[in-house]
Amino acid sequence: MKRKGSIIATIVSLALALGLTGCVYQRDTVSIVSIEKTHTDGLVDTYTIYYSDGSEYSFEVTNGVDGADGADGVDGVDGVDGVDGVDGEDGEDLTVREMYETYVEEYGETEYADWLSLYTTLQTDNFSVINRCLQSAVKIYSEFVEPYEGNTDNPQPISYTGAGVIYRIDEDYTYLLTNYHVVHSAEAVDASISTKMHFYLYGSESSPNKSTDASGNISYSYDEYAIPCEYIGGAISCDVAVVRADTQAVKAINPNICEVVFAEDYHVGQTAITIGNPKGFGISVTQGIVSVEDDYISLKIDDTARTYRSIRMDTPLYGGNSGGGLFNANGELIGLSNARISELQNINFAVPLEIVKGAAENVLTHYTDGDDSTLGVYKPEIGFSVGAQSSKYVYDATIGCGKIVEDILVTALEEDGIAARLGLQVNDKLTEMTVNGVAYPLNRTFEFEDALFYATAGATVAFGYERDGESKTTEAYTIAASDLTWVE
Repeated sequence: MKRKGSIIATIVSLALALGLTGCVYQRDTVSIVSIEKTHTDGLVDTYTIYYSDGSEYSFEVTNGVDGADGADGVDGVDGVDGVDGVDGEDGEDLTVREMYETYVEEYGETEYADWLSLYTTLQTDNFSVINRCLQSAVKIYSEFVEPYEGNTDNPQPISYTGAGVIYRIDEDYTYLLTNYHVVHSAEAVDASISTKMHFYLYGSESSPNKSTDASGNISYSYDEYAIPCEYIGGAISCDVAVVRADTQAVKAINPNICEVVFAEDYHVGQTAITIGNPKGFGISVTQGIVSVEDDYISLKIDDTARTYRSIRMDTPLYGGNSGGGLFNANGELIGLSNARISELQNINFAVPLEIVKGAAENVLTHYTDGDDSTLGVYKPEIGFSVGAQSSKYVYDATIGCGKIVEDILVTALEEDGIAARLGLQVNDKLTEMTVNGVAYPLNRTFEFEDALFYATAGATVAFGYERDGESKTTEAYTIAASDLTWVE
């Protein structure tokens, strides 16, 4: 998104949403509103818990019976009466632990800590979360040489601005995540990836100064808060890029910078907070919710329209927000904001968590593998095609959300591909993919593609599957460099 050119990707067309990838409990949206005694029958009281999402849960408590008065003691010596018996004690009040145990009896095993976070979290403002996330926020400026005012004979530098997040801090380098289209220009007359980039940390913000000499030549200068950075890899088909800067230079500006924390998942209705650089006016925050977990849109970053899996949200976006982090209410990263439909209010998009995290890890792996020919994103060719059937939404009442699941079937095999060598057959139902010992459940077709980000050279892969009603697991296969294909 751009100010001196402000970047935001162009939406070419909008496809139908395909649904959810999974579920995570949104702790800022469900909490206990009240607990009330709603019925009494003798010694049995009924209590009802009312939750903020409109649901309720009732349980019974049997009160203790008052002890009967003790019988009069027999006359003592010299006619002194015996002491009356002591009254019985009242039943104990219900404890939080007993509430948890009652819940488990009704709904099944749930970790006590999870239950507490699920049903006893108080609703709070997001200001502390947002302020913590600002330590990871940056605004980025990328320079390109492009035709000036449409004149191809007089190319001049132009500065584009977007946003990003601090991904990883090493002793030598600090790595940032942003959109590929923030560092790429299809109109550039020399390099399409910017070779002159700077970023600013929140609280130490400025912007490049544009000047024009007597001959009409344009140049940009940067002050002491501008931190130079360089592109190390990315993929236009993911709209994810990784850039790096000298850690010492970054911490000289602010030693309190923080890496982002990735969420485990995200779901519809979850808070969606984006921190970006709208119109280049400076880092700022907008908030909404996730509207659709897995939408499909067509973007034209260069001269080619490509389909992108995206989070759809109603969080406001403006030119300059591209590459900014999208966070949940816990301050965890769920995506990178990257596109909007300008003629429709509050229909905006972000690159999903799984693609952002997977592409970033893949880029760093290949950047540091000692092979200069493997820069960017690479995935192995497994040698099969897959399709989905029996798609349905499954709601889990114990955690208050659901997900769309489908059967993933092998529809075609390459004769000497990895899948065939592992013994898979057409019509096998894939249930999981294991990469280096980490199991990735396969409930949607795109989850297979997400898992492939981690299948780099030397990694082992195996598949869990069902055939004729029997669950099976393939042997492990070690990915060779020759199995990898560059992802544009």
